[in-house]
Amino acid sequence: MPSSIMGLHLLKKTYTFSYKLSHFLGDDELRLILQQGSVWSSLIHIASDNWDLARDSIRLGYTLASIPDWQPLIRQELDSWITVFFRSLAHWRRVEEYNSVLSQIWNPIPGDYEFIDDNEKALGLTFVVLLKNWEDLDLAAADILNKFVQMLRCTNWAVLQWFHEKEEEERRAYYTNSGPKITPRFITAFSIPLHDSLICVLATIRIHTSTGNTPSDAEELPGERKKAFDNIAQILENIANNMPLSMSDVEQEQRDWNYWNQLQEQLQTEISELERSLQ
Repeated sequence: MPSSIMGLHLLKKTYTFSYKLSHFLGDDELRLILQQGSVWSSLIHIASDNWDLARDSIRLGYTLASIPDWQPLIRQELDSWITVFFRSLAHWRRVEEYNSVLSQIWNPIPGDYEFIDDNEKALGLTFVVLLKNWEDLDLAAADILNKFVQMLRCTNWAVLQWFHEKEEEERRAYYTNSGPKITPRFITAFSIPLHDSLICVLATIRIHTSTGNTPSDAEELPGERKKAFDNIAQILENIANNMPLSMSDVEQEQRDWNYWNQLQEQLQTEISELERSLQ
């Protein structure tokens, strides 16, 4: 049996016997099978499209983060970790576990900002981590297009989720605690810096893909690659343009839940189409 299939089979058993999870994952032989089979990577990607599995994946990630051998594998899946949390219907009920892993593995530093509660902390730390990872992207990297897809996906869910939560709070009270309350302090400390970072990346992409009368470091790209970069730029611009940068923006942009849900889904569809085009 291939190690990945064996690993998934064994991992399923750890869910069935969740009370023994820490013991199973501490077993040297089982841990090696799971790690060699890329089970965490496979599971977290599947969970990003499965609400029920997402909840358990957050709990599992919390357990794995305390085991040194697993930490590098979790660190490679930042985008999926963020996506799984913000896509889960019950994600605010797992907010303490999400925050713990985010802090332990990626160590976001919010400066001297004092969070109102764990929900605001989750969104604030996520914005800090996203900002750093957008700034660290290397357009010359061989896998940069796939990395853009990953970053766009998790940014879409995190950035637009707060309106999604605010508009849907009462109807979804059964599934989730109230999302974070957006304040002027939060916008100044987290939203504006992330927005500015996205705009800088957007400008860099457009310079990178320019030809003709352009800056000297611009380069002519193959047609399909340039098309991919153009699609990335369009999606990134749509996300950035829908970020509120003042409380007046928040008040003016309070539309019904369907608007934000459809916007998220539309962008997610575009991101998925982009991903398929790269395969």
